[in-house]
Amino acid sequence: QTYIDNYYASISSSATGNTLKTSLESLLKSERGRSFSYGTHQSQAFPYTDVDPARPNDGYIVSFYSGTPVKGYSGMNKEHTWPDSHGGNKIDSDPHVIRPTLSSENSARGNMYYAQSPNPGWDPASFSNPKYRGISARIIFYGATIGASSGLVLEDVGRGQGSGTGNKMGKLGDLLKWNLEYPVDQSEIIRNETLDISLNYNRNPFIDDPSLACRIWGDTNSNTQSICAQASVAPESMSLNPSETTTTVGTSKTLSVNVTPSNAAKTVTWSSSNPSIATVNNGVVNPLSVGVVTITATSTLNTAIKATATITINEA
Repeated sequence: QTYIDNYYASISSSATGNTLKTSLESLLKSERGRSFSYGTHQSQAFPYTDVDPARPNDGYIVSFYSGTPVKGYSGMNKEHTWPDSHGGNKIDSDPHVIRPTLSSENSARGNMYYAQSPNPGWDPASFSNPKYRGISARIIFYGATIGASSGLVLEDVGRGQGSGTGNKMGKLGDLLKWNLEYPVDQSEIIRNETLDISLNYNRNPFIDDPSLACRIWGDTNSNTQSICAQASVAPESMSLNPSETTTTVGTSKTLSVNVTPSNAAKTVTWSSSNPSIATVNNGVVNPLSVGVVTITATSTLNTAIKATATITINEA
């Protein structure tokens, strides 16, 4: 944390809106010790930034959206999280923006805006891995920051296949909501550290401090104001759904957070009473062995507020 604090020491804690966005863009570009080209992501970045942490020396790369480990980039291509048709070509040399993805998953999204049904657009959770909503949001915030001087902006509308104009991306309201609902994932931290420390590039500040998004775009309109207001409302009580369930080894279960009052923040930290039986990441429980485990969600705004779920795991 001391390193991160020093990294952003030049950024005013009171800055907001375009002032904050411009300051971050200037800082990030000054921190780059090397450059990438679009053609070198596959060879120079992906084997390190997107390596399967369970098999770091076996040549497996994790596919964006589904989280599927793939041996040696087979059947994969480059996903433009900010599509070229919406101005993404201005930043497609940036390894924070381009991700390795299975070709089928890349094709499913096309060039649609990120948006949650029923908005026109495409949901990064379409392959049953909802954490990619938050991950995708923080990438797009980064793209709108690092590409600000090139004219890249966010708009609060959904856009379907082939629609949209110029250098715009969205849907801003859904991106802000996902950023609050889906905490920073361990894979984002690994990627951020690898690009900065190991590959001598700049960081993604929205991974280091997700609150920056609301500080920059929270006052865009009444919708974004309402969404970002929830970021400071601590829950009075919290529960998990389901609170008790049974599964088998290797079959994941997803837990959702319910809060009172309904406008309170759902940002939580997750923990398992026995990680050798089951681990948990953003509410997705991964059963590893037979046994009973308690999963706990703790509010990030009030650590006294917790919710638990009991998971019984049987042989497959």
